[in-house]
Amino acid sequence: MAGEDFSFFSQQVSSAFVFLGGRNESAGTGASLHNPGFTLDESILPLGAAYHVELAKGYFRLAQSVKYAEQLREARTEEL
Repeated sequence: MAGEDFSFFSQQVSSAFVFLGGRNESAGTGASLHNPGFTLDESILPLGAAYHVELAKGYFRLAQSVKYAEQLREARTEEL
């Protein structure tokens, strides 16, 4: 269950819970997360890191475009 404390955080700020698949039966990483036999296929880590980088870049692009739109709106208001 994807809950933990995340549900409380997401009540305060916009949030998304993401699962990054790391099961690789051929590498012997098929055990579930809270299982003593769990091992992580570390080859998935670069993909996970790249995913988070793209999320951050997208956030900053959006924030920049929102700021630009606000500046345009203010400039048009001043012209009137």
